[in-house]
Amino acid sequence: MDSMPRQAVRYNKDNKTSVKRFDATALGASQTYNFSSRFSNTTSVYGDFQTYDHPFGSGVYYNGYLKESLSGYGGRTKFLYAADLGKVKSRFSLGAEYQYQHQLGNTFAVINDVPGTWPEPGNLRQNDIVVSKSNSLFAQAELDLPFNIYLTAGASFNRLSYDILDLFKDSAHVNYSGLLKFPDRVSPGSDL
Repeated sequence: MDSMPRQAVRYNKDNKTSVKRFDATALGASQTYNFSSRFSNTTSVYGDFQTYDHPFGSGVYYNGYLKESLSGYGGRTKFLYAADLGKVKSRFSLGAEYQYQHQLGNTFAVINDVPGTWPEPGNLRQNDIVVSKSNSLFAQAELDLPFNIYLTAGASFNRLSYDILDLFKDSAHVNYSGLLKFPDRVSPGSDL
């Protein structure tokens, strides 16, 4: 038996719960513009597309067959200003970030009646659409003080939500549709 960490759990080996098909595409672009020798902006955008089609699980109580597609996009912009305050070098940054993800997921029971064959999806157990959104605003100041002392202080405002549409229709199923919004949070930080 292989003792390497990549060794599969016995259930996974016996039931062939591994990735059958995974397709992913990611695109991104970034640009830095220098307004002057002290003031610049870096802006980045991205998009990603993924599909999954495979059985999963590690035991009789945790297993299934996943068919899922995801797509998302996001962007980030950061302005940077560098200045000398007397003999103190400083950098001030201000920026924002946004991320969006759309997930259409289906989980099925696993059909694995014939030993040595690839598992197939059985009865539908979960069918939902999840849209996640996050955004943040951030600011930071960095000071190079005398005697090789460096001070960094900043803060960010963060917002996160999940909009869930449960499409599974069964009289015994609890519908989990709804909007889950986490409390907006301001996170300060400093380091010396």
